[in-house]
Amino acid sequence: MTVYRHQVSGFFENPAEGRGAVSALLERRIPRERMQLLADGSATAGADRRDRRRATMASDAVANGHVVLLVETRTPEETAIVRGVMQGAVANIREADLAFPSPAAAGLAAIDRPAPAR
Repeated sequence: MTVYRHQVSGFFENPAEGRGAVSALLERRIPRERMQLLADGSATAGADRRDRRRATMASDAVANGHVVLLVETRTPEETAIVRGVMQGAVANIREADLAFPSPAAAGLAAIDRPAPAR
């Protein structure tokens, strides 16, 4: 059985735009625990080669004052929803059919992290 895991990354000018996209995705029932809004990037230490390339792109964006919203989707329908919301929020979008990178491995700090599930 093939597991569908897709990542859509949106690059926003400021945190308010990124948070607006998060709110819109929540309204469309995309689980918060599969979204990460990142800022204050640093090194890519600890990332594997595949993650390092994406982490470098995200780090460059946040180093220039932008925020990055990473969303893991599990169905083609979710991917379409996320893509539509990000396009509507005027984000620059990147997609990958790869494993979802760990922000910690990418050297990025989450600025809007969900509360741990209990």
